[in-house]
Amino acid sequence: MTTVDSKSVVSDAAQRDAFGPVASQAKADGASIEHGRSKCSVPLSVFALTSDGHLASRKPVAAVATSCAEGSASLSLGWDAMPAYPSLVLGVPTLDGRTLFAGCVLTSHEVRDDGIHCEINRGGIGEIILTEEARIPTLNTEFFQYRLPCDDSVYDSWLRAGILKRTVLDRVLVCGKCRSVATFRFACRQCGSGRVAQKMLAHHFACAFVAPASEFETAETLKCPNCRTKHLVAGTDFEYMPGDNECDVCGWSDRELEQTGHCLNCDSRFAAHKAVEQELVGYHVERLASLADIADLGRSRVTAAGHVPA
Repeated sequence: MTTVDSKSVVSDAAQRDAFGPVASQAKADGASIEHGRSKCSVPLSVFALTSDGHLASRKPVAAVATSCAEGSASLSLGWDAMPAYPSLVLGVPTLDGRTLFAGCVLTSHEVRDDGIHCEINRGGIGEIILTEEARIPTLNTEFFQYRLPCDDSVYDSWLRAGILKRTVLDRVLVCGKCRSVATFRFACRQCGSGRVAQKMLAHHFACAFVAPASEFETAETLKCPNCRTKHLVAGTDFEYMPGDNECDVCGWSDRELEQTGHCLNCDSRFAAHKAVEQELVGYHVERLASLADIADLGRSRVTAAGHVPA
């Protein structure tokens, strides 16, 4: 699928590749730590993202959340586990075997005796890609194609890491030439025009004469053009019957029409059976509602561990 550059959905801050400038700026600005944090000790996974949303590595680094609030958290990492980029995706395991994900930005770090202490805020390109708007294709009204905002390779990297799951949302018929959306109608089998009209016939019961209904019409009454019987009554003396379809463009006439597509992008006309069926693919993810939930998940683990049967 042809897609737009994923950088179009990235904020200026998230587009900086080097870790140093972002962290240094955060320290210079005195990055605040959210009040009312809950202390915790919850193991989780950390994926680093490049500026265009690709995962820097399929393999995450291990970390421990030591405190958290709704939009921020503190992490403890090993000395050799420093993320290569400031944009991150956290993976927090649950008791039922699922993993909940959240996009974050590394705002500062400090090397300590026991490892690296990091401060993170929710947001960045990772959080953008996790939103439904970035995971569900929408119709591009310039080319009339269903597209996702990021390049396919971005989603592929997240798929391989197990963050996203591919799901088929729907199937649509598109133009075989340019893969754009088409409209369909029953049209002339010869030229493809939708300007066709079905002629009505009249069948006179008494003489079994059948002709276009217009031939039975006179200025005063309905009259059979074959036996000259006047004052015909529909349903009693005659019946209306569907006749051939006639094309106003090429003059073609036949009983059967053909379902025909018209591409909204390249304007080509084609028989419906020549359309291409395209899967509309989206991506599913289990999202972490709030970084504060990390502490709740940690407490759930402690509670479950304390109720293990003897």
